Amino acid sequence: MSADPTPSAGEEIADTLDQLSSQTRRLVQTEVRAARDELLDRLRQAAPAAALATVAAGCGVLAVASSYRLSMRVLEAMTSPGTAAVLALAGYGTAGIAAGQAARRRFAELGPLFPRDLVRQNAAVVSRAAGEAAAAAG
Repeated sequence: MSADPTPSAGEEIADTLDQLSSQTRRLVQTEVRAARDELLDRLRQAAPAAALATVAAGCGVLAVASSYRLSMRVLEAMTSPGTAAVLALAGYGTAGIAAGQAARRRFAELGPLFPRDLVRQNAAVVSRAAGEAAAAAG
């Protein structure tokens, strides 16, 4: 009795499933890596806009501090130091508005921060595979 060199149907199915599993794992790893790289690239592009937003926030805090200082000076003395506080408030407020507008424009130029195209492509692949599986099953 010699062993039959041809694999059985069960072995062929097991080998095919093993190959499919391996290919799927590699595909998922590749897609996750691509999504990660795209997200990191978007975050790098967004860094200057985030820095401008931080400047805008800082100028906003300074404007609030100057406003407080202004109201205190006006209430206490109604003298020249109040005028200085008005000038500081106007300067910081104007700088904050300008930086905020620049940050808004930069964020708008970047578009979405998340990889929408990759998600759309993967959704189409999954949908197509599900349709093929349903057609094969039924």
